[in-house]
Amino acid sequence: MPVRCPFVPKPLRPPPLRLYSSTTSPSPKQQIIFSGIQPTGIPHLGNYLGALKNWVSLQSTLPSTSQILYSIVDLHAITVPYDPITLRSDREEMWCVLYAVGIDMHRCTVFEQSSVSPPHSPGKTRPLSLMCVGAGCDKNCELID
Repeated sequence: MPVRCPFVPKPLRPPPLRLYSSTTSPSPKQQIIFSGIQPTGIPHLGNYLGALKNWVSLQSTLPSTSQILYSIVDLHAITVPYDPITLRSDREEMWCVLYAVGIDMHRCTVFEQSSVSPPHSPGKTRPLSLMCVGAGCDKNCELID
């Protein structure tokens, strides 16, 4: 039986991102870092060397004015057939892994992709687009206007 991590918080909503036009830009000292990791099973050495080790080092090397956003991109994990129970446990395990490798939850904003819905699109758009391509949707009588 897998060990349940005591640190599986409710997903946090990331702070609103500021978009900069070509005439305005962030101050040279402020940086915004964003990266994500899929919860697709047991994390391995490639995850650690490719991303997690760098994520931990960024916390101490970037100035405190920098904004660091890390995401568990669980919607990307449903592009292949999956078991919802397994995905839920993989997502919880990824929270534990991030905590275990040294991600400072006070320094960084960590959130699950599924907890954030863009204001410009309904919540069902993303899962539907993963299951059905445009040409296939045109043939489906339930989806035709």
